[in-house]
Amino acid sequence: LRGDLSVWVERSGRCTYGKIVVKGPLLCFSYDDDPRDDNCWMPFMKDEQLLVISRSTFQVQKITQITTEDLGCADQPVS
Repeated sequence: LRGDLSVWVERSGRCTYGKIVVKGPLLCFSYDDDPRDDNCWMPFMKDEQLLVISRSTFQVQKITQITTEDLGCADQPVS
């Protein structure tokens, strides 16, 4: 998977593909099923944990896994 592409895997196993755009300190995502370009997050560290905060809702999420391994998604884009 290229560095500007992302795969979001939900707990149900459903995979959603999207693109990543860096806008200053923000990581902005545009997904195939939600093409808005305002889905932006600012990463930060707290207590040695990588977290992100949403620019629009201020929701905070903990990044639990970043991997280059196959996620088992059907039709995973590679380029």
